[in-house]
Amino acid sequence: MASDFSKLKRVNPIFLFGIGTLSFTILQSLLPLDLPLPSPLNSLQPAPANAQYKPPKRSGFRSSEGTGTREDALRLCGQRKTASFTTLAPTNHIGETISSRPTLFWYLSSRQTVELKLMEPGVQKPVYVTTVQVDKPGIVPFELPKTAPELVPEKVYRWSIAIVCEDGTKDALKMTLIRRVAPTPEVKQQLAIAKSDQNRGQIYAAQGLWYDAVTMFSKAIAANPKDRTAPDKLLSLLDQGGFAKITEQERKKSNR
Repeated sequence: MASDFSKLKRVNPIFLFGIGTLSFTILQSLLPLDLPLPSPLNSLQPAPANAQYKPPKRSGFRSSEGTGTREDALRLCGQRKTASFTTLAPTNHIGETISSRPTLFWYLSSRQTVELKLMEPGVQKPVYVTTVQVDKPGIVPFELPKTAPELVPEKVYRWSIAIVCEDGTKDALKMTLIRRVAPTPEVKQQLAIAKSDQNRGQIYAAQGLWYDAVTMFSKAIAANPKDRTAPDKLLSLLDQGGFAKITEQERKKSNR
């Protein structure tokens, strides 16, 4: 037995290498030519950090933000301390949505009572009016309830917000526009296979549906507050909308 083992040890290593190479070649020839090889690098690629917003191609009106720029610090109702207050909607084109009762967003850096109005341009009486008590400063969402009328497709609406002072007067009126549109076949197809609110938000952003994109990212944040990807996408979207000062404040808050 010992002599047989010693003979095995004296086998030429080149011979063994040749057998191994031949075996691999035969095995390779038996595999389908189009069999995909595993790619661990590709499988670990993270989702894009930013939401790419492509504004709709239609021309439109500019939002009306009163005097000053939209991100100016304001002395609301004569208070000494300044605050930021603005609608979170595009200013150089009409923000679009496919929702019949979309969620509207604004930014308010202090606790205040806000009056919200929804109007048809050229019509004096609002189609919907309500007051909202903002107890949590920051990005404020407000979903139009069932008591509000559904937005008519292709009709442009104006919505406004104003601070309600203690004496009942209004201050810091902010106005912007919104238009409901029909979803394109491409949007419907992409939404049918979307697996998360973040995916839906990116689809809406790429299709120029501002209000729906902001809504989806906000829903993703509410569903998983510890996940940082959804806030990053929302702030990226707001950056593209021209809200650099606001996103800077929000990023500072998240890093505390």
